[in-house]
Formats: sequence, C-alpha cells, structure tokens
Amino acid sequence: MKINSELLRKRLNNQELIDWIDEDKSPQHYKQGYLSGLIKALVVLGEVEYFTEHGKDRDPIDFEFSEDAIKGLTAVTGAVSDKIKELELASHSEKDIVEQCIQLMEEVHAHMMEYMEFMDVEHTEGIPRFRYSYVEIVQRLLLSRTRHGGGTSTREKCRQLGIDPYGEIIIGEGEE
Repeated sequence: MKINSELLRKRLNNQELIDWIDEDKSPQHYKQGYLSGLIKALVVLGEVEYFTEHGKDRDPIDFEFSEDAIKGLTAVTGAVSDKIKELELASHSEKDIVEQCIQLMEEVHAHMMEYMEFMDVEHTEGIPRFRYSYVEIVQRLLLSRTRHGGGTSTREKCRQLGIDPYGEIIIGEGEE
C-alpha cells in the first residue's frame, strides 16, 4: 500500500479542516486526537520519504551549546523554578495543623459554654468535656480517605509528627 504524502499534506492544510476545528461542536479531546493523528502520520511519512530518498534514517540532531548558552539556560531555568516556588501557596506543617485544630475545638467549646451561659442553661452534671485521642484527630485531619487511614498508619503518622499516638486531649478541661 502506498500512501500519498502530498494528499496528507493537503488534508492537513485544508481550510475546511481549520474551520471545522474552530466551529465544530465535537469534544475538544476528539479534535486534538484527530489533529495529533494527522501530525504523527505526516512525521512518519516524512521519515519514510527521507529513508526512501537516502537509504538510511536521519542522523540524530546533536545540540552543541556554548558555555554562555548553558549559563543562560541555567539562569533562566533557575529563575523559572524560583518563580514557580514563589507562586505556590505556603501552608502550615501537618503538626501545626493538628495543633491549630485542637485550639479551634477549644475555642468552639468556649463559645458554646458562653452561649449556654447566655441562655441560662445549667450544667447539672458539670461542664461538658469532650475526649479525643490524638490518633482520632490525626486520622480525621490528615489521613481520612487515603489508603493510610488505618490504625497502624495513623499511629506511625503521630510518631512522625512528634505526637504521642496513645495520648488524648480533653476539650473543656481547663474551664471551670
């Protein structure tokens, strides 16, 4: 089977194809796949034509850069890398997130107590306290919906964060 490369080139440069890409309502990935296939076919045909004409494959392209060019590329690459790091949003460490969550839970408890006092709700059994294990907090904050959400992984994560995996926190303990 002989493929007519001139026909393929005409097809790729056909104004109707360009209009189709712009106006057709087909999904974008379909259009991209179609164009990608045409371009790949054109590249393969170019290689076949070169081999037919010269009896061998093309020589690999060998890029030789001067020292100045290498230094320039290194500087540009470094600057781009630095800019990307600059644009990334900084976040707290996982340990800070756990500590801030506990602090937030204590603040919510304090606000709840203020509200109950405002509403004249009496505590017949003392001030309500809530007990959480560090394992439970770490698991819910950092490992839920991951493949590392089990007890062994969670205790190991606690150890990595410098948190006692068997310790617990009592919310409302300091309030009287």
